[in-house]
Amino acid sequence: MRLGRNSIWIVGTALALTYEFFYIFSREGIPSLLLLLLSILLGPIILRLGYDYRWIKFSSTLSFLSIFSFIYNFFIFLINIPSIPKAFGFFLLPLLSTSATGYLYEKLSNLREARRVRAKAVPPSRRLRSVLYQLDPVMWLFILLSAFILVTFLVTPILLVLIGAFQPPAGLPWYANFQRIFSSRDYVRLELLPGEQAITAVPYGEGVLYIIKGVNYGILLNSLINSLVVTISATVLGIIVAFIIARYSFPGKELLRLLSMIPLFVTPFVNSYVV
Repeated sequence: MRLGRNSIWIVGTALALTYEFFYIFSREGIPSLLLLLLSILLGPIILRLGYDYRWIKFSSTLSFLSIFSFIYNFFIFLINIPSIPKAFGFFLLPLLSTSATGYLYEKLSNLREARRVRAKAVPPSRRLRSVLYQLDPVMWLFILLSAFILVTFLVTPILLVLIGAFQPPAGLPWYANFQRIFSSRDYVRLELLPGEQAITAVPYGEGVLYIIKGVNYGILLNSLINSLVVTISATVLGIIVAFIIARYSFPGKELLRLLSMIPLFVTPFVNSYVV
């Protein structure tokens, strides 16, 4: 038996309906952890039954949905939002489990193949001596200086932040800091405050002044929404500009090409200003 492309959606629908059924009609409910473990185990089973992982690998839509599923389910299960949001998470879990399992299988196969090839190749020690022989003192200086800057100003701060994040208060589990942040209304707020609205009309002289503030969903959700909107807008705009430059010839084409490359050079200056 070979499963089709839509198998993961059928399985996801079954999981979502099962969770929603027990959530609505059963007082005890069904343990979310049990369904979560079942969803994780379904990935290897789906691949074993003949689902082709390349359908996900070579599909930009399914690859994006796999990443979205991981981020979505991480927040949903950490904050423990019940009903429809969690049911939608279960709907996406078979895709996430299948793509993660297929990715691991592929990496393990590549590692085995690489070991087989290396067994017949030049020994690593000989290749290393050849590389070191070609490096002059100036190149060594640049390598050591770059490594020092990278470790001091990038790797070390990130490690310190990660270490602090996984050090909860005494007696609490390792994820206590994350749960506290994601459960705080300052960081994640799914409901609006009384009287809060995106557009406010204020009398101004003989007319009306409209103040657009947007809606505050918390620090974390605001950042995610802003990044999502900016990413989608930049992607659409970039595709349109790239299509026009590649397909058409018109006066000012080179100027447009240069203008489209300016954001690539602006980023380091913006980062240095922020830091």
